[in-house]
Amino acid sequence: MALIELLEGKASIEAVLGQADSPGRRMEALFQIAVIDSESDRAVAASRWREIVDTGTPSLVEYGAARNELARLGS
Repeated sequence: MALIELLEGKASIEAVLGQADSPGRRMEALFQIAVIDSESDRAVAASRWREIVDTGTPSLVEYGAARNELARLGS
């Protein structure tokens, strides 16, 4: 719900991350926020994807997806 509210402009990034109640949900939120960021600021998106790779669990889908996005950006 929080991610939808973010897309609708009804929630802030901080609020979305604050509602992520587990490490997996935080990684999910970070990934989706990075996707949004990538449209306007690839460096910010890359930093969020890097955080997922640096702190996430390799078994999470977002971990692999973040690695792919970083490779695509050449980061």
